[in-house]
Amino acid sequence: MHLYRDEYYLYFDIHDTGRGINEKMLHQLFEPFFQVSQNTESASEGTGLGLAICEKLINLMDGDISVVSQENVGSRFTVRIPLYGALNSSDGQTKYNLYKESTIRCFISIKNLYLESFVERYLSYVGLHCQLFTEVTQVSENDFIITDHDECLDNSCQFIRIYEHYFEPAKKISENNWLCSTYKLNELIKIILQLPQTKLESDDSENNALMTDHDLQLLTVLIVDDHPINRLLLTDQLKKIGFNTATAEDGCDALAFMQENHVDIILTDVNMPNMNGYQLATTVRELSSTIPIIGVTANAIAEEKQRCIDAGMNDCVSKPVSLTVLKDVLLTYVA
Repeated sequence: MHLYRDEYYLYFDIHDTGRGINEKMLHQLFEPFFQVSQNTESASEGTGLGLAICEKLINLMDGDISVVSQENVGSRFTVRIPLYGALNSSDGQTKYNLYKESTIRCFISIKNLYLESFVERYLSYVGLHCQLFTEVTQVSENDFIITDHDECLDNSCQFIRIYEHYFEPAKKISENNWLCSTYKLNELIKIILQLPQTKLESDDSENNALMTDHDLQLLTVLIVDDHPINRLLLTDQLKKIGFNTATAEDGCDALAFMQENHVDIILTDVNMPNMNGYQLATTVRELSSTIPIIGVTANAIAEEKQRCIDAGMNDCVSKPVSLTVLKDVLLTYVA
């Protein structure tokens, strides 16, 4: 196994020198209960759930997993996970300053000390300096507390409750109470930016990306992705930009939707079952449609972009897609 970091991603390369996998079987590899070897007498017999579980866990971290294999040679699995909040080593500057001209304060009260330390360090990367919440801490309505306690520590401020048994996107559950998954701590920043009195100081492009353009509500972006979590994430981002959205699970589902509904832009994952993004783009172009098609790919390389263009797409973006990049690319194709 080889572990390395490249820009804002953490990579795991796992080399398997076994028998290799037939190319026809690769697209089924991450399906539950699928096994390459059907030999029931094999000493390595399993349930066929391992890779399916791995993929789901990686997707929960907004990551992806890919495989390259050759029969009688072996396989290489590559896991890529985004490092949210990673600093740019060239300037060492934080991306945001959430406290400009504000009296807001951040407090932490987390039972798990390792998690508490991680949250504190993560928020420090974006300019938030947190304090520990104690029984004698005095808070105001402008302050907020990040906690994993079930009971309410103080009713006079905002609460962000992190919960290990919650797996959905972060949401507001009451006037001053937010819920965030322990496995999606990158969403803490999104919550904090919505709290009362929070000011954001960033570059102009980031500020523009967080502003809603009401004119865009007349345009529908069709999100095509076989993973529900990815569809939810992209839907949330597009609504922040101001677009109306619709979703489809694969290329076949997308074509069926387009027969009955008007779509202004297609935002599609490139790797999907039944009909992938490349096949979808080719089919749409064969229908003489000029609708803008943007591919979403795990490989931020020139060859991958060229493959998207050759299939009929207008452009492509790499995962994880930031709000700024998404808005800049989509607005390029808005008439």
